[in-house]
Amino acid sequence: DDDDDDDDDDDEDDGRPAVEGAQGASPPEFDTFSFYVTGDMPYNAREEELLKEQLDDISSSASTSSDDDAAFIVHVGDILRDDNPSSIVDCEPRRYENVLRTFTEHSSLPAFVLPGDNEWGDCKNLTSAQATWSDNFEYMEK
Repeated sequence: DDDDDDDDDDDEDDGRPAVEGAQGASPPEFDTFSFYVTGDMPYNAREEELLKEQLDDISSSASTSSDDDAAFIVHVGDILRDDNPSSIVDCEPRRYENVLRTFTEHSSLPAFVLPGDNEWGDCKNLTSAQATWSDNFEYMEK
């Protein structure tokens, strides 16, 4: 029966994808926001002071500027590094705690600190490093 094959001939193909219910619909509108991104620091005391200054500046700008709509800060990892590249990174809890304290005391915005390869992969005791990172940053209250 050739009539069954002709059922699809009524639909015209104008080259546009066929999407039911979307014809003339506008895309949904969302509020926009921005956020700050940093990473690969603080590796030493000088960079720790620099991070404090940057967080203070961001906090000041966020609280006084109508142009700064930053919602949060993301640190993309690598808060630890040993100055000797051939040695194991110093993954002592105090190093993680110092970075946590820096964000807690110097940022008015919520912060998300992600682990980098230096925090986990370069530490002598991987299990301990993962636990220390989780203890400090997994449920960070800032």
